[in-house]
Amino acid sequence: MIILAGGESRRFGSNKLLADWQGRPLIQAVVERCRAIGPPIVVVKSRGQFVLSDVQVVEDGQVEHHAFGGLLAGLRACPTERAFVCGGDMPLVNLQLARYLASFPEEAVVPIWQSIPQPLCAIYSRTCIAEMERGGDLSLQKLLLRLKTRFIDEADVARLDPQGLSFGDVDTAADLARLASR
Repeated sequence: MIILAGGESRRFGSNKLLADWQGRPLIQAVVERCRAIGPPIVVVKSRGQFVLSDVQVVEDGQVEHHAFGGLLAGLRACPTERAFVCGGDMPLVNLQLARYLASFPEEAVVPIWQSIPQPLCAIYSRTCIAEMERGGDLSLQKLLLRLKTRFIDEADVARLDPQGLSFGDVDTAADLARLASR
């Protein structure tokens, strides 16, 4: 399990990962939810963002924080061959969906929601590291085209997560309020 928590929270106005989510910091709520998927959990953060004492935390080592660099750092630190990856601002990840994605053998297993691939709620193999280290475009969408990727049809995703709550992330205070009301 890799939780990407390296963003700068520009649109939120403060560190969104420390915002209150049902009585605890958002990042802690995501960690607790993901714990049910199973250990180990690796949280990838930018320098000095926050402290978590009960999981492995690694810094992404990037000057500009982006999901590509966070994923690469997470895969390098991950002790398992494959990992479910989500954002630290995604408190409603559906655990059944995560397990379903993990049932496929490809290097990357990515759900489609609203006709868009969702690379921040997906399974990645450590075999992706070699392709990522080749450099080039830092877009996860373009990386998926270079990997052995299985895209999971939206109808299959909807059977497990009918409202697509797994893909809800917090960019603004309004997003936080909207997701909390779910």
